[in-house]
Amino acid sequence: MSLTANIEIVYQPATVTDINGSFINNAQVYIAIYDAITALPANGNNCLVIYTVTDENNNTSTNTINIPGMRSLIYTGEVGRTVFNSKRNVLTSSNKTFKILSVGRGDDSVSLPQIPGNLTLQIKVDSPESAPNAANGQITITATSNYLPIAYQLDGLITAASPTFSGLSGGNHTVTVIDAADYSLSQTIYIPTVTSTLVSDPSVTLPGNHISRWNAAFNPVVFTYQRKDFSVTGMSLNTFDGKTRVSVNTDVSAVLKDDYVYLQTDMLTGSFKVLSVYDNFTLVIDEPFSQTGQGFININRLRPYYKMLTRISFFDKITGKFSAITANHRPNNTGLTRADISNFLQSLLRTTDTYDYTSTSYRDDNLSASYQIAYAQHWDDGTDQGYTADFVTIDKPYYVVYAAKQLGEAYGGNMAAYVPF
Repeated sequence: MSLTANIEIVYQPATVTDINGSFINNAQVYIAIYDAITALPANGNNCLVIYTVTDENNNTSTNTINIPGMRSLIYTGEVGRTVFNSKRNVLTSSNKTFKILSVGRGDDSVSLPQIPGNLTLQIKVDSPESAPNAANGQITITATSNYLPIAYQLDGLITAASPTFSGLSGGNHTVTVIDAADYSLSQTIYIPTVTSTLVSDPSVTLPGNHISRWNAAFNPVVFTYQRKDFSVTGMSLNTFDGKTRVSVNTDVSAVLKDDYVYLQTDMLTGSFKVLSVYDNFTLVIDEPFSQTGQGFININRLRPYYKMLTRISFFDKITGKFSAITANHRPNNTGLTRADISNFLQSLLRTTDTYDYTSTSYRDDNLSASYQIAYAQHWDDGTDQGYTADFVTIDKPYYVVYAAKQLGEAYGGNMAAYVPF
């Protein structure tokens, strides 16, 4: 078989070197083998490739390599550098270049060597499962080997040529990559499931799936949130002392011994003392191990001074403009936040009855008001303003009326009994 070879460069994130934006380009450089007639990828079968490398100072070296499979890595590192001045003008620019000189014929009788072909595996979670049971998570696999092509296997069941798997449920999944020499490498990845921070609001659902968002202003009007800092991907036995190792989907190396964390999993709930940091993604807590589980963990060390922001948007009758105010509420030790905004909602009402009794479907906008809610998490990240997550807006509006309901009445402070559906 007649073969050709190409230089293929896979660029990696650039490194910024100064305040002017000067940068270094980094890359992995491969030689890939192709059939000279069909132009399709082909096995090199230990073909000899001669190539040159010209560095930034225009020095050229000649190199050789035998390529057993479809592609071989020949260089990893800096391939270019650009220097700017303070006005963003280019001062200097240099590149490392690679060139194929010749490709020999492969030996079809040569078998692949009995050593792994530099098989590597990385997995990225492109998107989590958007809600429980949604089964819409997605991952992308990056794998390299000297022996191409590579097959991708998920949970030992699904094998594909594509490195992307979609339609996945939350939880642990095992990815296996297998190259053309039948070498394999496996890794477990955790796909989180997005669960809403908002766990309840002051609306009431009635028979027929009718929803009342009307509330009496002089009763509590409460939005309840559950803090969920990070996912617990699993729990295991700490063999040294029989305690529980907790695997978390974030770097926990900053957590200190004797810190307290709050866990809520299908097997374990409560506040626990940290005995040690087992590795960057695993804590050991002062709880004897019983069995594994998944859930969430709140870590004050990583998200200090945590609070919930509730943004109330409304039309201000006095100014004639739309306005908004943001309320701050802190959680209890379980991470639950009860945001009662009734005091503010009372200020939206005016004790003037201008009801037009001759009109139908008329809402008195003195004795009642509408508002919309958006909410976000906030914590101190060491900056002046702290970190505020993106606000989540509730699509439907809510309503408040100048009224009070007796304790113990049906639906609490919600006016569902009086809303005609």
